[in-house]
Amino acid sequence: MTAKLLAGCVRCFDDKFAAVRAEACTAASRRRLRDNRVISGLSRLIGDELIHCVKALAVQGLSAL
Repeated sequence: MTAKLLAGCVRCFDDKFAAVRAEACTAASRRRLRDNRVISGLSRLIGDELIHCVKALAVQGLSAL
């Protein structure tokens, strides 16, 4: 993945819509994005996310890496 695309993907972890955050978690796990910014975004969602399904996807995404 190019740096430009990765930056856009990382921004999705902080989106105001839960569906966008959930898809960012799914994309990170499917693409096996092992970048520090992706890991940080997933970790932040695990700790701070209020919507349980997004939090579960973040856990799955982090465990897939």
